[in-house]
Amino acid sequence: MCNAGAGADSMGQSVEWVESVERDGSLRRWDSTDIRFGYRFSSLASEPRLVTRCCLKLEVAERPHVREKVLRFWSLRKGQPHGAMTAGCVFKNPGLGMEPAGLLLDRSGCKELTVGNARVSPLHANFVENLGSGTASDIWDLIRLCRQRVYETTGVWLELEVNLLGGPWE
Repeated sequence: MCNAGAGADSMGQSVEWVESVERDGSLRRWDSTDIRFGYRFSSLASEPRLVTRCCLKLEVAERPHVREKVLRFWSLRKGQPHGAMTAGCVFKNPGLGMEPAGLLLDRSGCKELTVGNARVSPLHANFVENLGSGTASDIWDLIRLCRQRVYETTGVWLELEVNLLGGPWE
């Protein structure tokens, strides 16, 4: 429900419809025109709901074009941790003209920070790894520590890209 993507491309561009189970247990179908999509954002996240299905619009494309896109996406993921237990990028990139969140975290000394059994990835500072028995509290405390370090170092308050369930979270 966060409009996952890579670079300028995101899932919202391809959504035709989404089916969800609402808080009251009812089933709802959303047309793409009923949903607002933005950078790592979808209006579906405004209320607790479970997305059960979606229909994506696919395009026919020539093999060289598909190959170029696949290679570009692979190059974007090259420096990310593979095989580690992560939830993907923790923070959104701050915006145009600003350094990406991973670089801000790295420059603020967050790489390899640990709290309990959670650590900031040594490969990419915008990924928090569960080293095996990390708790939600370990991960949350590490996220808060990183966010505070970046703020103190750069003045940038990083916004979460991951959705937090349960709690209590700030």
